[in-house]
Amino acid sequence: MCSPEGAAGFRDKFTGIVKAKNIVDNPAVLEGYSKDISFAAPSKPLLAIYPENKEDVQGIIRLANEIGIPLIPVSSGPPRFHGDTVPSRSGIIVDFSKMRRIMNIDPVNRCAMVEAGVTYGELIPELKKHGLRLNIPLLPRASKSVVTAVSSISSS
Repeated sequence: MCSPEGAAGFRDKFTGIVKAKNIVDNPAVLEGYSKDISFAAPSKPLLAIYPENKEDVQGIIRLANEIGIPLIPVSSGPPRFHGDTVPSRSGIIVDFSKMRRIMNIDPVNRCAMVEAGVTYGELIPELKKHGLRLNIPLLPRASKSVVTAVSSISSS
């Protein structure tokens, strides 16, 4: 779909939306996103972008729609297992690992509001401070995104 020469052009376009340091085109980093522990065919993304807030995410999505480039969301840390974060064709990884704010913990209503990059390893200790705990999948790894796991549980 896109040639490697086009990656620099995409980098320039997204630099107007997110900080330049949050756009990665390092081949070694991109190689880490090109495969996982599944049967998905390896495919290297053009870039990895790390949004820091919802405005970054909105801008990334808006621009990707304008230029017709696929986005692959990633919120859990490695290892990854299901092939759902491996680009099936050229695209851009949107890694939510910099969006780690726990915005609100409400002990009265027993709920929490978190950003997409918050992991079990980060949320569980914070909830314990408020006398709360999560209903969790069996043995989630500390680097597993809470939002990803909760959305996959609720959709099954």
